[in-house]
This record gives sequence, C-alpha cells and structure tokens, in this order.
Amino acid sequence: MTQTPAFQRARDAAQRGRRREQILAAADDCLADTDWSAITMAAIAERAELGKGTAYRYFSTKEELFLELTARRLVEWSAGLESDLARPGASYQDFATRFARSFAGRPQLRVLLGILYGVIMRNVTPEAATSFTYRLLDSMRRLADTLESYDVLPEGRALRFLIRAHALLVGLAQVAQPSGIVRAKGSESIDFNGLEVDFEAEMKSCLDALMRQI
Repeated sequence: MTQTPAFQRARDAAQRGRRREQILAAADDCLADTDWSAITMAAIAERAELGKGTAYRYFSTKEELFLELTARRLVEWSAGLESDLARPGASYQDFATRFARSFAGRPQLRVLLGILYGVIMRNVTPEAATSFTYRLLDSMRRLADTLESYDVLPEGRALRFLIRAHALLVGLAQVAQPSGIVRAKGSESIDFNGLEVDFEAEMKSCLDALMRQI
C-alpha cells in the first residue's frame, strides 16, 4: 500500500516554484498513459510524491491544473514554430504542411485542446481563465508578427488567420479523437470505417484553404 508523503510546507518562493513544477510534470506524465477523465488530483499528487492536499494548495481544481499545462504547451508549440520560420534557409511555401506537422507531433496537446472549452474552462476561476486567454493571445501576436515579417502572410492578416486556425485545431482535435467509451459502446452498431480523421492531413487541407482566403 502506497503511503501518502507527509506534508512539508514549501518555505520560500523557490521551493514553491519547484513544487508547482513537480505537480505539473506529474500531471503531464499522467496524461501520457491515462485518459483525462480517469485522472484524479490524488493520482497526480501520488506520482509527484506529494500528498493530495498539497496539490490543491497550488491548483484549486484538476481543470485549473490542466489549463496551466495547456497554456504552457501552446506557448512552447508557438515558440517552436517561430524558431522554425526564423531559421536560415527556411522555405515558406510549405507553411501549412509544417504547421500541421508541428502540431500533429504533440498528441497530448491535441487531447487538451479537444476538451479545452467544453470541459477544462468550465471549472476554473475567472482569474485563471483570464490569464490563459492573455497568454494565448500574446503567443498568437508574437507568432503573427513572425509570419508577417517573413511574408508568410500579408501584413495585418496573420493574427486573424491564427485565431481561425486555433478554432480549426480545437474542432479537429475533438473529431480526430473520439472517446474510447463512445467507441466501446458503439462498436457493435456503428461502422467507423470512413469516419476516421487523419489529423495532420485534414489540418493541412483546412489551413491551405484558409490561407487562400486571407
């Protein structure tokens, strides 16, 4: 039987920061091998080798914890795409392909986006939701500036493109990853052949169409 670690209060800002990172890393690990709906704060705390009450001292709900994780992963993805665009000799003709591929390679972020607005955002504080929105828009603006500076998109159009692309990402993330419960219950009566969604291919196709409209 696993013993719950004794609570030891973090004594300074550095210790609190490390403990917060410890909890976020544990949540990320849980998401890699467990369906989101089955993850509990107790399981996250156990993987972080902390007591459950400690996790709640840093995040008031499971959703707030995963909202922070979503924000971080989106900022990391955006920064990575910026760096790719800025590297010497980069070609911008295949931008839609590179955009879709960069996101397709982040399956956990796709899971989080698929439940972001319908699940996660419904159980967080207004302050957490506001902070997430500001961080999302800030990363979009930075990426938009990069897209325009390298003439990937016309000046003044990139931010609107990214807002629409975000909506596409969220929608495709939901469609491309049907719930395992739905599959189990519907497997006897529903033929899923032809309904499978290739996330990367569909995202590229949608982005190509969107870029033609900008």
